[in-house]
Amino acid sequence: METRMLKIYAGGHRGTAALRLQGQCCNGTDAAYLQEAMQQVLTETPGTQVWIDCEQLESLTWQGQRALLNADQLARTKGVVVYWCGIPAVVRDKLAESGLLSLLQIAATTAYRGVLTLLEPTNRPSLGSFGM
Repeated sequence: METRMLKIYAGGHRGTAALRLQGQCCNGTDAAYLQEAMQQVLTETPGTQVWIDCEQLESLTWQGQRALLNADQLARTKGVVVYWCGIPAVVRDKLAESGLLSLLQIAATTAYRGVLTLLEPTNRPSLGSFGM
């Protein structure tokens, strides 16, 4: 079994959900974990938008890229807009090379207008205790 290298912190308030990705999304276990986290926030915080803070995302393989796309598409099927923010240059370059960057709704973290604590890592539990 692959070791999970990705940590995800989640929160939600009044129709806005937020995820913070930390570490690496580099294998099937990480990819499944991200998809599970997206499903969980869409279920627990029904609304119109999800903000995903990638500032602490260190690396991303093709499996991680597929997970990002799947999470984004899952939200869209439910009528939810996903804003990807804080994407580090190394991750942004990989997304641009694959063409995925143009498919995602990229936003500056400063554009977030919801509850500020949703994008602060110290105020949210890790999803590590749930599911996988």
